[in-house]
Amino acid sequence: MKINKSIRKAPKGVTLIELSVVIAVILVLISVLFIGATYYRDSANNAACVINQSSIRKAAESYMNIEGDDDVTTATLSSATGPMSAGLPDCPTGGVYALVTNGAGAVTSIACDDGHS
Repeated sequence: MKINKSIRKAPKGVTLIELSVVIAVILVLISVLFIGATYYRDSANNAACVINQSSIRKAAESYMNIEGDDDVTTATLSSATGPMSAGLPDCPTGGVYALVTNGAGAVTSIACDDGHS
């Protein structure tokens, strides 16, 4: 019985090209992950900003109803005592909220100075 000696064994291990391709694919996946994470973080900050603005609007309207003051500012709400003594929420993007009333007991707008409204 003859043994075929012409059959070569495949070399063990990986080549440099295979390793480079795997690393490139991993880097692409990581970059996509970071882009997505940035998008979701911005979306979460915007949602938190909207919720904070709603809370400020409700607090301002409550303050105006309780105190009978038709012109209220964020400074007034920040220094309020009683039910509104919890203070104003912080803007998730680091800005400061500005409150605008129409002087007739209604809040016209609340905006964050970093561009969220």
